[in-house]
Amino acid sequence: MSATGLKDATRLAGSNPAMMLEILLSNRDEIIRQIEGFQLEMEALKKRLRDGQDVTLLDWLGIVQQQHEDYLAQRWPK
Repeated sequence: MSATGLKDATRLAGSNPAMMLEILLSNRDEIIRQIEGFQLEMEALKKRLRDGQDVTLLDWLGIVQQQHEDYLAQRWPK
């Protein structure tokens, strides 16, 4: 079971594989850099969850919310 958010989050999986391969190969270095950064963030999140760092998690959630708002404002200014 899933909600509509999963459909949006997995939209690229339905793209043409040949086109996606070209995108991956053309942007290889940046994609690797982004994956490595994502892995670090996920490890930090896992540690906070495992260690029960509720306050740190709340702070982190506030930071990522602000980053999301900044992205939206930059991408689609009013």
